[in-house]
Amino acid sequence: MDTPVSTPPAPPSKLILGLVIFLSLTGVGGAIFLFLKGGTEATVQAVSILGFLAPTIAAILAYKGVREVHLAVNSKLEALLKTTEQIAHAEGKEEGRAEGETGTRRAGDVKPLTDDHVGEEAP
Repeated sequence: MDTPVSTPPAPPSKLILGLVIFLSLTGVGGAIFLFLKGGTEATVQAVSILGFLAPTIAAILAYKGVREVHLAVNSKLEALLKTTEQIAHAEGKEEGRAEGETGTRRAGDVKPLTDDHVGEEAP
């Protein structure tokens, strides 16, 4: 009944943070260099670098946030399923005890299944 839930491992936060810092420093450094170089073409290149970096960094940070939320929800769902399974098992045991105490069903009462009663309604 236990089916393994395979969740890909989350990338470490330090790795994502390092990637964001690296992209920021290289992009901003390159843009500053191009601004200082001067000229219309250098300005266009600098703006395109910054225009690429801003959404890329935002997407990486959003992925990190979504990944953390996904893992938190997934762990809560696993805990809920485990608890629900334990409760259902305990209720089944309690029903079995109750049937044994009232005598409504005994181990010898079970009859083998045959085709004699095909088409008849159950009592």
